Amino acid sequence: MSLSSKLDKLAIVKSMEDGSPDNRYLLDRNTGEVIFLSSKTMSASELMTFKEKMGKEPTRYIPIPKTPSEEKMRDMELFVQQVKDKKLQEKLAQILRGGNAYRPFIDAVDTHPQEKENWKKFKLARVSRRLEIFFKENRLL
Repeated sequence: MSLSSKLDKLAIVKSMEDGSPDNRYLLDRNTGEVIFLSSKTMSASELMTFKEKMGKEPTRYIPIPKTPSEEKMRDMELFVQQVKDKKLQEKLAQILRGGNAYRPFIDAVDTHPQEKENWKKFKLARVSRRLEIFFKENRLL
């Protein structure tokens, strides 16, 4: 069985999209498993033990990059340009000009069923592209 068939793409995407600065994710090149590391859920000795394991097999574990907040913001800005309803488009643009825009943006989009569906498709395409780049850069395809 090839590694690509073992990969849990949804788990990798969730790892990439996790906005918590404390959480770190690695992909085990041997098993395809996504490994979650966090000082909030692991003891210092558990983290040290895992770091030692990584040091013994430096090519086995691939850090899963997080999507920078700037890139997530760019996704929202690009989506707004595609919104047909001019009132909603202006509302979303105004939300993006404020701080901490993600939750208000999603809440506004959720009130418009068609745009909610359009956002899901748009977001899936953007995340899929980032996933494809990650796979290619790490020769996982």
